[in-house]
Amino acid sequence: SIGQQDPQFTQYMFDRLSLNPGVAGTTGELCGTMLLRQQWTGFDGAPKTALLNVHGNIKRISSGVGLSVFLDKLGQQSSTYARLSYSFHRKVGSSGGTLGIGLAAGLMSHTLGNDWRATQPVSSDNSIPSNGVSDMGWDLAAGLYYTSPTLWAGISSTHLTEVELRNVSIQQRRHFFVQAG
Repeated sequence: SIGQQDPQFTQYMFDRLSLNPGVAGTTGELCGTMLLRQQWTGFDGAPKTALLNVHGNIKRISSGVGLSVFLDKLGQQSSTYARLSYSFHRKVGSSGGTLGIGLAAGLMSHTLGNDWRATQPVSSDNSIPSNGVSDMGWDLAAGLYYTSPTLWAGISSTHLTEVELRNVSIQQRRHFFVQAG
């Protein structure tokens, strides 16, 4: 089956930067967001996800920079994403709107643990790692983001490189996002 690969949050209105690098610095101020999501609290291997976004404006060059860090744990799999974002800003129209054109580059890492419970000895199945394995790769994202006093909207794509992490059998797929408010 093909399923969702990125960590899931329900507060997308507070998580614009990690989905769209064009957001970086468009508020004109230093902004930070921390989100934590826990499901099935108290169960072994329960999903836990954390996100930190920080971004700010560089007025001298009409730009913004940002940092997004994800930590995601689900059963035997742990994932870490870290991205640096850059956004070039251009004023649009007389309403005080700003268009951000952004790029992000970062590193993604996935680890599979070694605490497997199997009906047969783990050594008899080569697809189950006996000592835990990990892999990492470079990642790119791009996006456009418009904001004005009454509207914000963006379109973006993450995982442009569609990196393959062979050690953990993960083929990252490109994701597309459209946001507005």
